[in-house]
Amino acid sequence: GAVTLRAAGQSITATCSQCSSVIDVADENLRIIEAAQSAMQQSDIPIGARARLKDIEWEVVGYMRRSDGPGDFRWTEHLLFNPY
Repeated sequence: GAVTLRAAGQSITATCSQCSSVIDVADENLRIIEAAQSAMQQSDIPIGARARLKDIEWEVVGYMRRSDGPGDFRWTEHLLFNPY
């Protein structure tokens, strides 16, 4: 599948958009670190989306789903990057 490297020069891993495998982008052979175990859930805000916050443009370069210990509360955290 296609892998778009976001935050180039600062990223050490990337995720395949089709199979969700984690790839070591620091390795010139793009070694797979972890094969996908299950389908990755999509975020409500897609990777690559851009928005302005306090007059600064940001791009979503990652996200992770989080929960409290027992899983009673769940949320999504987005990683924003400003290369502009």
